[in-house]
Amino acid sequence: MAFGTELILLLASGFVLLGPKRMQKTLGQIGHAKAQFDKATRGFISDVTSGRDENPQCDASILENNEGQETGLVLPDDLFERILQREATCR
Repeated sequence: MAFGTELILLLASGFVLLGPKRMQKTLGQIGHAKAQFDKATRGFISDVTSGRDENPQCDASILENNEGQETGLVLPDDLFERILQREATCR
């Protein structure tokens, strides 16, 4: 069955089970929830993209506390270079 046919059958069965007034109210609630979800999604994407564009603030106390400590983590070369560049610009 195609998606359109299934949707029509679902709506028709909803009208039979719920009645026209409750079905209208239910569809309105579903539409409102979808609108809120879309708004939250756009806000999240906007926050993520705007945060990516900002320059990170340097915190000297964090850099001083982490000097000389080996974590045992292996970082990719490009990420390691970015960290070194950030530390150099913060000092």
